[in-house]
Amino acid sequence: MAVCINPDCNIAETGKCIEGFELLDKCPTYGKEKSDDFIDASDVSSINKSSTIEEVDKLNIHSGDVLDRDEVNSILKKNGGRIISCVGPSNIGKTTLLASFYELFNKNISDEFSFSESKSLLAFEEICHFSRALSQNKVPFTPRTLRKDDVSFYHLSLNRRADNRRVNLILCDRAGEEYESAKDSSEECKKLYEISRSDILLLLVDGESLGDTKKRHLAKNNVISMLQAFKEDQVLSKNTKIIIVMTKLDLPKKNGTLETARIELNKLLEKSLNILGDSYLEITSHEVSARPEDTKLDSEHGIKELIRIFFEYSHPKIKYQLSIDYNENIPRRSFLNLRGVQ
Repeated sequence: MAVCINPDCNIAETGKCIEGFELLDKCPTYGKEKSDDFIDASDVSSINKSSTIEEVDKLNIHSGDVLDRDEVNSILKKNGGRIISCVGPSNIGKTTLLASFYELFNKNISDEFSFSESKSLLAFEEICHFSRALSQNKVPFTPRTLRKDDVSFYHLSLNRRADNRRVNLILCDRAGEEYESAKDSSEECKKLYEISRSDILLLLVDGESLGDTKKRHLAKNNVISMLQAFKEDQVLSKNTKIIIVMTKLDLPKKNGTLETARIELNKLLEKSLNILGDSYLEITSHEVSARPEDTKLDSEHGIKELIRIFFEYSHPKIKYQLSIDYNENIPRRSFLNLRGVQ
């Protein structure tokens, strides 16, 4: 029997729609399935009356802080999503870039996407606070990610307006010192467990340094060394989409070295392709200006495009075929001989 998900509607008893619809198929709440995330007053009342304290604890209201591995796994198992790792040395803008994804929807300036939910709202607010007027800072900044030999997970769930498609984004952030240590130590590199699980890997390079003849070699070498370490220590999945992101775009533009920086970015991309070869999913480049000093430059430059890339990413499909070599030790059931091939 069809039901109404409006908790105030008693149509099952009275036969009348509380919204006044004579044709019930016109009512937006009649005949719908109640969402697992929806809890009305009667649900809470029944919990209070009949549930034990242990059962109530299972509601698990999140603190709003960064997530741990178990919480991330729970989200991915229930709804799926994208894991995005932001990699680079200290003071390159990793946390600022992650904050920009949140601020884009906090300011409600995206026509293509809309905010759905976040289980790390408090964590986002903490990294955004010092860039706002409320903080009374003369110069906006993002607090540095302190080294703790572990990764911080930020959660952002977005909807695409065109088709109402929803995607969970898991944004990974580490202290830059941990990535720098991984370049020189296989043991440290293998501790970066989020890299192998990443759907998209953002490798950050400083735009101002690329435009500076004295700094560009070190800036490019940081990216190259990181890629080589990931490949040699086998922590990089071949299904991961890699994007080399030039940050702080406003600075080379201000210094008149933007074209030079872009040329060096292309050289860096070409060298990265040579290192990894064609066995990896895709390697591209991108440029952003997450918090420009020049107020004339769009503060979301490149951010919306990255979100579009996150949405459009899809896991490579595994095709199945019968194994050529039949294993006589396996009972003769065809499905046991299926093997995944890329």
